[in-house]
Amino acid sequence: MHSMKAKKLSAILLAFCLGTGGIAGCGTGDEVKTTEQEAESNTSQEDGQDTQKTEKEENKEEAPKEEKETSSIPAENGKAIIYSPNENADGYNKQEMDFEEVSPGMIIGQMVGDGTLPDSVVVQNFEEVDNEGEPALRLDLSSGFGEYVQSMGTAGEDMTMGSLVNTFLDTYGASSIEILVDGEAFSTGHSEYSGFLSRYE
Repeated sequence: MHSMKAKKLSAILLAFCLGTGGIAGCGTGDEVKTTEQEAESNTSQEDGQDTQKTEKEENKEEAPKEEKETSSIPAENGKAIIYSPNENADGYNKQEMDFEEVSPGMIIGQMVGDGTLPDSVVVQNFEEVDNEGEPALRLDLSSGFGEYVQSMGTAGEDMTMGSLVNTFLDTYGASSIEILVDGEAFSTGHSEYSGFLSRYE
C-alpha cells in the first residue's frame, strides 16, 4: 500500500515538475520574443532618426548660399569709351569697347593695360552725385595715382588727367567728375585738383 502511494505521489510530483518547467519554458520563450521585438523596434527608430539627420544635413548642404547684391552705376549705352594719350602727347586716342558689365575697376584695369596708368592705381570708391543740378561722378583712387601724377611733367600730367576724366565722363554720360586720392582732394607741383572737373579738350 505504501509502495503504491509512493509511486502515485512520485508520478504527481513528476507531472507537476514537468508542467512547471513547461510553463517556465513558455514564459522564457515569450520574454525572448518580446525582447527581440523591442530590439527591432529600437533599431528601426534609431535608423529613422539617422535617416532624418542625414536628410537634414543634405538639405543644409544643398541650400543655396545667399549672395550679397552689388549695385553699380550703369554705363552710357553699356559701353566703355577709353581715352589714352597719343604718341605726340598732344591729343587723345579714343577706343570704344563693349563689355558685358562695365565697372570702374574694369575701366582702370583697361587704362593700366594701355599704359596710361600704373598698376598701383586701385579704385577705392565710386558714386554718382549731383553738381549744381547736373549729373556728376565722384571717383576715389588709391595713393598710387597721386604719386604717379606728381612724378610727371606738366604735359604728361595734363594728358593723364584728361584721359581719366574724359573716359569716365563719356562712359557714364556725366558732365563733371571729382577725382580724389584716399578720400581727399590732391595737388601736384603744377595743379590743385579740388572740386569737379569737366572734359579736357
